[in-house]
Amino acid sequence: MKIKHFTFFLFAWIDSNVHSRSAAKVTIAVLKEEGIQQALLHNFAGKPSVAMEGVQAGYFFSFPPAVSRNEQRVKLIKQIPLEHICLETDSPALGPDKQARNEPQNITISCEYIARVKGITPKKVADVTTQNALRLFPKIHRTLKH
Repeated sequence: MKIKHFTFFLFAWIDSNVHSRSAAKVTIAVLKEEGIQQALLHNFAGKPSVAMEGVQAGYFFSFPPAVSRNEQRVKLIKQIPLEHICLETDSPALGPDKQARNEPQNITISCEYIARVKGITPKKVADVTTQNALRLFPKIHRTLKH
């Protein structure tokens, strides 16, 4: 019961950026139950079938540069439509090298990796994921216009 109230409070006040660990199925179920229509599941590592439930609910999934050192995410990235993917750095953590500090410019590593997995150009990934981020976080779009 506390989780539901906290979730509702959280999403009523801030953009929906969710990090769940070993709880993808429960997280998506709670988001849907609470009527959350847009959410970003940060560094998503759940099963592809669970991700597809999130896609059907309209949720987005982001991947940091660390995805490039995790072959288990290939099937996941292949199945999630590009229109539901965002890029992230999660600096200073989750970089391409586990022992080194992650930097914002490493977002290109996520972009290139997703492009390679999906068999498309990095430009296509960058363009579509940028539009996804602007749809998900409209305040960014308003800030860019000023």
